[in-house]
Amino acid sequence: MTDSTTSKKRWLFEVKVVRAIRAVKFGDPFDAEVFLTVVNGQLHIEGLLSKDELTHIDLIDVEKQIKAMGFDHYHYSRFKHKQRVLMKKRIK
Repeated sequence: MTDSTTSKKRWLFEVKVVRAIRAVKFGDPFDAEVFLTVVNGQLHIEGLLSKDELTHIDLIDVEKQIKAMGFDHYHYSRFKHKQRVLMKKRIK
């Protein structure tokens, strides 16, 4: 079992999705959210939404968390010429 898996009697619980919100403290209104999903051992950024512009600092904060989760890269999708393209980014 990994750090993301817990066993309870006949059940195995595995953490596969993390939802992050941009807010000062828990319970405060938030203005951005992102879902980090682990699929086949690879981390994907999905549903990155914001009311305001996302900054480079926002990206650094998300990448720090990804690194803390044990990943050195992540995947995300871009649309180019109306086609979905899967991208990979290595974290420095």
